[in-house]
Amino acid sequence: MTPASSSGLGSDQLAEQGGTDRSVAYIGLMKTSSLEILENAELPSAQAHAILKVMESEMASAHETLATKTDLLAVRADLNAGMANLREQILVLEVKMNGIEGRLTRWVFTCILGQTAVLVGFGYFMLGHAGK
Repeated sequence: MTPASSSGLGSDQLAEQGGTDRSVAYIGLMKTSSLEILENAELPSAQAHAILKVMESEMASAHETLATKTDLLAVRADLNAGMANLREQILVLEVKMNGIEGRLTRWVFTCILGQTAVLVGFGYFMLGHAGK
């Protein structure tokens, strides 16, 4: 299949449009209906071909950067695995915090008991020396 036949244009139509086989070679991947729409809008053939070539290259480059459903599913799986890992780490931290909370509570009660002993000793000292 030649480029002219793949684009749906015969050699006589190419001659009428001022095109050559070389200028139509890249149209093979494009739909001829798009070319016909542009030409029916009274665009010159060369300009219609240039517009379609730019559109094709932009769509090809966008295809490389767009995420597919498979890409999104892979990202979702990664996120789910990451979330599961975070949940495990949060549980570990909660256990550690509970241990620290117990030790902190004992330390606070020990400090309160020590402060009470100091105040009782100071009160006893003051009562013993105030009467003299």
